[in-house]
Amino acid sequence: MAWRLNASLAVVFCLAPQFPGAGDRSYRFMLDGLRELEQRLSSLGIAFIFTHGDPGNVIPEIIDDSGAGMLIADFSPLRIANLEVDGRRSYRNTVSRGERAQHSPFSPLLDRVA
Repeated sequence: MAWRLNASLAVVFCLAPQFPGAGDRSYRFMLDGLRELEQRLSSLGIAFIFTHGDPGNVIPEIIDDSGAGMLIADFSPLRIANLEVDGRRSYRNTVSRGERAQHSPFSPLLDRVA
């Protein structure tokens, strides 16, 4: 999409403060993979931004600072991300029907750049 629009592209990974069930080995595996991803993206001239914190707070700051015109969010396929929020439908069920994930932490972000 960035190529079609002749726009720059950046990949952002926000490490949330809590990731239940993840131990040192899980974090090491993830960080090793992110390091490899950063190297591959760099070889393609694509910026990689690694940050941490609550995505609902951190991502809007990155959007504001960068002046991004578009946000494409990837929702985690992990079971923990598919748990219900506030007793409402799970992310997977909401997204699989093609509806906006209204109870996702990304919803406010999508509204900002829409």
